[in-house]
Amino acid sequence: MNRENTVGKLRATKLILVVLAVALICSTVVAGNVYIQLENTKQQLANLQTENATALTQVRSQYQADIDELQNYILSQPDLASGAMQQGLMATHCESDVVSNNELAAMAGVTPDVIVDKKYALFLPDLTLPQNEMETLKKLLAAREAVLNKTTASYYTTEEELARNVEQQQQALESIDKEVAAVLPQEEYENYRLLKDSGFEQYQQKQFNRALAPESQLDNIQQRSLLLAKLKNKDSFNNQLSLANQLAQDGGAAANDGKQLIMSALDSYSQNYFAEAKSVLTQEQYNALVEYESQQFSQMRRSLRNSME
Repeated sequence: MNRENTVGKLRATKLILVVLAVALICSTVVAGNVYIQLENTKQQLANLQTENATALTQVRSQYQADIDELQNYILSQPDLASGAMQQGLMATHCESDVVSNNELAAMAGVTPDVIVDKKYALFLPDLTLPQNEMETLKKLLAAREAVLNKTTASYYTTEEELARNVEQQQQALESIDKEVAAVLPQEEYENYRLLKDSGFEQYQQKQFNRALAPESQLDNIQQRSLLLAKLKNKDSFNNQLSLANQLAQDGGAAANDGKQLIMSALDSYSQNYFAEAKSVLTQEQYNALVEYESQQFSQMRRSLRNSME
């Protein structure tokens, strides 16, 4: 009996030892898995940190490039780089040292010749002018950019002086435009007329194109066609705005007609632009354009409605 009890106890002890051994093995396996998972997690975290650092560097570089491009654009636009903003630009210098926009542009490496090459990059290469006429045209365009960047106000400029300076600037621009018209064929002059003040639209198009996948980005023909389509429809919209402003000045029922005309003109602007864009873009490009430009048109619509309230 005692022997049987002893044997039973031994068997029970062996069973317990086996169970403990199995448990130990399982624990070791689990611990090993946990360790492996921990190492994998550490590696994934390190990879994410590297990827995030790389992405952050790329974003910073792109952001700085956008800032540089926008600064160059501002320096090339008289409406943005004159008056109060122009005085703000000059505020970074001594009051006794009035710095012209041309000097500011030169500091940024943006000379009239550089601006001409960038602004008319989709225009000049397609011209078939004789070499001497092409050189004359480029000189006229550079002279025009120099006039655009000429300072029209300083700290001590009076309203009368500012008005006189702006009038003189406009007269100089009109004179240059007449000389350009004498060099260009009529159709190409119309394209020039649309392009000469298209800095912001070109900036927008670059931003849109940059957001597309590399394989979907616009080629030069698409960029030119799309830009001219937008500028042409914008020009028609601006003509309708002028008419609406005249109606608003007349007052009464005519003013209400003017408000309706403005909103109708904006709708026509967007619809006609999208219709022309569809004929030169792929479906993927077109869908992306509609998404991008619809935001711009919505902002314009809100601004117009707010101004009419």
